[in-house]
Amino acid sequence: MIGGYIGMLLKPEKLEKKTSTIILALISGFLLVIGSLVLSFFLSDALKINIVTGFLSLAPGGIGLDGDNSQ
Repeated sequence: MIGGYIGMLLKPEKLEKKTSTIILALISGFLLVIGSLVLSFFLSDALKINIVTGFLSLAPGGIGLDGDNSQ
């Protein structure tokens, strides 16, 4: 709900550097997922669990829930 409220406050026409903001958001999201994937390899080795289980336990936001629902 908070994210939706903040999103409604933003006016795209007043945003000065739209392209760089979108690119930065995409890069940071990509790095967050890649970081979770790398850490899941270490977690799966240390605890002898499946890599998918390790990734879903470290996945940011709703990615874990989406993975659970798809199976």
